[in-house]
Amino acid sequence: MSLEDLEKELYGQKSKGERKPSETPKRTSSSGDFSDASLKSPWEVGETEPSGGSLKTTKDPVWKFIRWGKVVAWFLTVAIVVMLGAAGFYLYRYFSVKDVGLRLEAPSETVVGSPFLISVIFENYSEKVLVAPKISLSLPEGTIYVADGSKRVVEKSFDQITPNQIIKEDFEVAVVGKSLQVYQFDGAISYTYQSSALSNRFDKRASLPVLARDPIVGLDFSAPDRILNGQDFELSLRYQNQGSAPLNGLIEFKLPAEFTLKGSDPVIEQSRLNLENLSAGQEGVIILSGSIIGQEYSYFSFEVTAQTKIGDKLYPVNSKLLSLSILPSPLNLKIELEGKSGEVVYPGQALTFGISFSNEDEVNLSDVILEVDLKGEMFDFSSLESKGYFSDSYKRITWTAANLPILKELKAKTGGSTSFSISLADSYPISGLSDKNFTVKVLGEISSPTVPYNVVAEKTLGIAQAEYKVGGRLEFYQSAYFQEPYPDIVNLGSLPPQVGVPVQYTIHWNLRTFAADFKDIKISSFLGPGVIWTGKVKTNTQSVPSYNSRTQEVTWEIPSILANKGVVEAGPEAVFQVEFIPSSVNIDNRFTIVSRTSLTGTDTFVQKPVSINPQAIESKDLNDSELPSKFDRVQP
Repeated sequence: MSLEDLEKELYGQKSKGERKPSETPKRTSSSGDFSDASLKSPWEVGETEPSGGSLKTTKDPVWKFIRWGKVVAWFLTVAIVVMLGAAGFYLYRYFSVKDVGLRLEAPSETVVGSPFLISVIFENYSEKVLVAPKISLSLPEGTIYVADGSKRVVEKSFDQITPNQIIKEDFEVAVVGKSLQVYQFDGAISYTYQSSALSNRFDKRASLPVLARDPIVGLDFSAPDRILNGQDFELSLRYQNQGSAPLNGLIEFKLPAEFTLKGSDPVIEQSRLNLENLSAGQEGVIILSGSIIGQEYSYFSFEVTAQTKIGDKLYPVNSKLLSLSILPSPLNLKIELEGKSGEVVYPGQALTFGISFSNEDEVNLSDVILEVDLKGEMFDFSSLESKGYFSDSYKRITWTAANLPILKELKAKTGGSTSFSISLADSYPISGLSDKNFTVKVLGEISSPTVPYNVVAEKTLGIAQAEYKVGGRLEFYQSAYFQEPYPDIVNLGSLPPQVGVPVQYTIHWNLRTFAADFKDIKISSFLGPGVIWTGKVKTNTQSVPSYNSRTQEVTWEIPSILANKGVVEAGPEAVFQVEFIPSSVNIDNRFTIVSRTSLTGTDTFVQKPVSINPQAIESKDLNDSELPSKFDRVQP
């Protein structure tokens, strides 16, 4: 049956695609069924019947099936093509590299600082010539290539590799990082084929982990559990070559400044000992002897580092650190600033220091000497008052039994005291912007040649110190002018002021800092009755004064000011103009231009707040060089 006959059978159409009007199905209003129950309409009410009764209507189930089938078939075709392409590519790659092999060979374990060989082995099993092959070895962090320690990737290129040829390339490397850690080395080779059909570049990769155990130089660093001020003690360092071959290198000590080295075995120079041709398994010992003087209960660090020579360069491979604490001495010393609770002092201040000492041992200590060193540029040594002897050269006060009899023999479990007074200089020793954050120190030492039986030392020693910060100073100056010195602002009016005639003044704010940086500076000032802000302002800082007309308040906020501004170089300055219109009540009277002003800020060195409250500015307080008679009183 032809398609046209099928359409006639289904829709009762003529061969030309026309439908008889009487044959058009009708939908009933109640059920929505056609009056001709044997036939369903392919279109809805309100839709235009397809011309010629075509079968290709969007509501036709047969047509929907055909359309979606085509879409699915198209997507399936594309997916199959993509899959075949990908499979072809991977098969191409696989068959191009399946006949080659790459592996890495090296010891499974090593020691830090000992060179070893890692081999990159490539085998060409194929019947093809490999062109322009390049072998590379990537080094993990903490390892070096001995021939060039700066390289992280080492490469070796060849002209070609013939069929069934094996290439082995050795690289000498070393671990110089942390011990007891696994380091992974990555090898790779890339090449092309002679055949034009295989023109792409192919690569093969392999990895090998190596465990780094102990460093090649073993260190054992020890010291006494207890040390006293001035007591002689020994530091012992035992070292060993834990590798399988001789090594060269050095051992370096980092000693605290408070430690006095009195000797070493063997002799070390500049805190270093060279290791030359140290055989595998060979050991050595270094003994350092000396003493340390410092604050009781404080800790001091002793560090030793072993370096081994690899190629022409030294690499640190091991280090040890000791922290020693000074125990209280039987000869106790204490220094305190009398009448002062904080740790901040200021220029011109008179200071009295109290010194107390005691013998906490079971034996008497004879011929005791007490010394105090004064450190700091702010001390006024001409004001010193003390019963001890003062040395100008060392800035040191010394007490002996001659001026403090109790020191002749300080009995067991007893003590004594003394004191001295000194003032600070009135001014700071400033010559540049960096002259700031001054301090004063009092360093005390008390000693006796008598040594307790269980202590190995030249003398029994006790030390103490007191340190105080010298606070900085912030100065604020405000002044008023009728004849403004700066040409940028011109004041109108005349002197003396007249009733009803506006008169203008300029207010100057100047800041100076001494010996410290300051932050969060805020100046707040209220204008006098009837005085207004004109809006004219000049400043040499990024911040500018502002005005609140409702409160008559002028505010200037400065985030920070460096030390010695206004002393060594120009300090912050602001100039603003105000205006006053005198009234009859002001006749023959003075008036207030600026009423109350306040400044707040913080000294960043001592972290102390600063507050300044200057006097009000009245009409009589002008700073002009020349002023007429009665310039400060209002005239009719």
